[in-house]
Amino acid sequence: MALFNHTIDDSDPVFKFYPYADGDFTGGWSPWFADSGGFRDVSVPGEDGVGQSMHYTAFGGASVFLEFHGSAIYVFGSANCSYDVTVDSTTVGSGLTSKTNLLFSTTGLSLGTHFLNLTAHASNQQQLALDSAVVSDALPNGVDSLVSVVYDNTNSTLQYSGDWEVDNDNQIPSKAAPKPYHQTSASMASASLNFTGSAIAINGALNWGHWTYNVTLDGVSRQYNASTFWLVGNAQLFYESGLDPTEPHQVTLINSAGAGMVMSLNDFTVYAPNVSSTSAISSSSSLTAGSSTQSISAAATSTAASSSSSKVDAGVIAGPVVGGVALIAIILATFFWLRRRRLGGPTQDPPAPYFEGYSSPNLNAVSEKVQTVLSPPSTVPYQSNRPSTDAPFNPYASQSAIAPTDSRTALSQAAQSSPQSAPGQAQPQQPVDVERIIELIAQRIDRPPPADHEIPPQYPH
Repeated sequence: MALFNHTIDDSDPVFKFYPYADGDFTGGWSPWFADSGGFRDVSVPGEDGVGQSMHYTAFGGASVFLEFHGSAIYVFGSANCSYDVTVDSTTVGSGLTSKTNLLFSTTGLSLGTHFLNLTAHASNQQQLALDSAVVSDALPNGVDSLVSVVYDNTNSTLQYSGDWEVDNDNQIPSKAAPKPYHQTSASMASASLNFTGSAIAINGALNWGHWTYNVTLDGVSRQYNASTFWLVGNAQLFYESGLDPTEPHQVTLINSAGAGMVMSLNDFTVYAPNVSSTSAISSSSSLTAGSSTQSISAAATSTAASSSSSKVDAGVIAGPVVGGVALIAIILATFFWLRRRRLGGPTQDPPAPYFEGYSSPNLNAVSEKVQTVLSPPSTVPYQSNRPSTDAPFNPYASQSAIAPTDSRTALSQAAQSSPQSAPGQAQPQQPVDVERIIELIAQRIDRPPPADHEIPPQYPH
């Protein structure tokens, strides 16, 4: 059975940190961004979180929880303290230590949903930093690979409920490629997608002023926390695999916080079985103009076999081309109609980014500590596992345990295919020269059969 890997970054709310995810690292966990000065400036919430990210803790008993579907998991980070790991409430490692950036791994799990919890025995001198996790899951029977289909937030396939706005920020989803995103501050506003596929991810921004949100997949609801003192332009708000690709599914993102608390959406990404290109070609080998259907391949064969040339009816060719141009214009008009006025900031003071039931730490106490960026305790150098404008790289290529992909939403090489645009997604179009297209097609059809010495070599079947 073929496997594929999926990377979950420490900044993704799919990880749940206790007692809190963002605060004084002596009382819980604190995010760290290499290209943003390390730890945050406590007086300036909403700074851009850029570059390599990790979550640090110097608090004894701090823990992180992850629910995942698969048969193996690899947890990466750094530690000069010991830690315990449980999987499905069973202790699988007690007093563990690591001198590499692989904190923990386990394989051979039964294929299904599992629950991992890591608890740090940390102190001011002995700390733990979490970087990411890579989950190995099985492809469905008969499927050789998956392809990612991205439903951008402006895609007309998505179903919005409540008051949403389209906004722009040069950090969302990234500084390298900023794009419009949807945002709401209306309580219980939602965005839904009906899809078929083996896995689903929801991506959006995290920021000061965001709060809790729910994700409901096929009737099962989970709650997450999008609040942080940083601005993270593109985090994985939700991910689940192990879905039946032959059955329809529905996923809904809901702003479960009170009115005035913000929730952002960049896209839904569906991982679906890859369809063979040969099957796609054979299933769409004809063009329809009016009430007549003319097979292009049949016409070309007939023309090549005949010694006399015949002119092609320009109307038969121009009809589909003009129709396609009109369809593109309609899609683009719909796209711009969906872009509405910009949403302002939160209408009330944002709560601190902590999970309900835990008291807030004394944030003033960290002001002196954050001036000095801690070096990762591990002797293994860290590199970002996020995409960048530079050439892509594999940050864990030297490890023998596993070689995860370099993007949090990418699949392993055995399962990876090029992304496809989602149905209904408007794409930039170049101007179409209809007359030139007609002329080129006519020239190809009217061309006489080649001489024997001009016939190109045959491609292997």
